[in-house]
Amino acid sequence: MPTAPPTLRGELEDSPDAPAVRPAYGHPDLGRQVICPPRNADPTAFGRADELVLPMPGTGLVPCPSTPYGPTDCARSLQEHRRLLDQATHPQPPDRLQAPADPDRRTRHRWIVGHQVAFGVWRLLADKLQALLDGPTPRPRLVHEAARLYDTYSILLLYAGSCSARRYAATVRADMAVRDPAFSGQWTRDHAPLLELQRQVRRAFPAPSVSPLTRAARLNHHVHMTVAELLVPDGVSLLQQTGRDPAQKPTEAERNLSDDYFRVRRRPLCHDGFAAQIVLRIAQIRCDIAAHGLNHENANAAPQPPAIRRLHDEATELLLHLADTASENTGHPIRPSPSPQTL
Repeated sequence: MPTAPPTLRGELEDSPDAPAVRPAYGHPDLGRQVICPPRNADPTAFGRADELVLPMPGTGLVPCPSTPYGPTDCARSLQEHRRLLDQATHPQPPDRLQAPADPDRRTRHRWIVGHQVAFGVWRLLADKLQALLDGPTPRPRLVHEAARLYDTYSILLLYAGSCSARRYAATVRADMAVRDPAFSGQWTRDHAPLLELQRQVRRAFPAPSVSPLTRAARLNHHVHMTVAELLVPDGVSLLQQTGRDPAQKPTEAERNLSDDYFRVRRRPLCHDGFAAQIVLRIAQIRCDIAAHGLNHENANAAPQPPAIRRLHDEATELLLHLADTASENTGHPIRPSPSPQTL
């Protein structure tokens, strides 16, 4: 992704606009080892970017156990958030889903929420790529599912980076520089494992058998570069401004800074808790797009090539499919995935 800002906590912590961070809590029968995101978030909270709970990369999600008292908090959250997803494009959507009206605040909101969902997509995509590698031959359904996740990530890039270069410099980029003059998207924890899996898939299988995945990955790279050029026309990242070698591996402190900025707390997590968080943020994004458009400031930018226009046209379906994909291992009914022939 384009270079990311430092934690908005740094600039907004003392501001009345600062999104509140609510504590997580655990399953009754597992103590606090497995974290459930909070269920009873204030339904009137407006324009809020909640803390996202994720395990460390390489740590799997765990089953969400039943309790003698009925569904767990995470299961109830998932059910509630799927209802919110259905309400996201209503003429009067719940306040809980609405993005800030102020363009500067909305820019920051989109950057954080869009990246948080992207972190979930990276985890799901890594699972699909690993499942491909675990088989002797690439299964077409897995190839197409992974390709759709790449397209969804491309939509999130367009959403998160949809402001003007001027506003980006004054808000997101300025926030990053306050936190660390070299702040970089390369510091995110969750993307590095995905890069290695991509390389392994390319080496393991004949190119024609994974061509949909290859096309989606190339389009994603094109979208990434397009957004970066729109936001930073001179092409000089904060990392480059400091003279630091981009090949230098991030430190643990820099990884922590990235997590802190994007409001990510690293804890063990169950499948329901993961899905509930992703579905809520998809509902927020759908509500925001319905109210302000996917490109809320770049609508008059240069004409987009057909592949990017296709992403715009398919944004709703891709986001809804992501909600279903995130819910696959929760035991809750989801819409059936289309067959490869219909993709």
